[in-house]
Amino acid sequence: MKKNVLSASDIASELSGMIQALEANGNENPDLIAELKHILGAVVTW
Repeated sequence: MKKNVLSASDIASELSGMIQALEANGNENPDLIAELKHILGAVVTW
């Protein structure tokens, strides 16, 4: 059975897309965007 494996690059790409979508839609939760950016930074340095 083959496992689904995401690379750090795949994860970073998904997080970037989420952040861009939230910012474009006028997200009213800046803490969420800040947390996603924090996670993105951790993934990029991983």
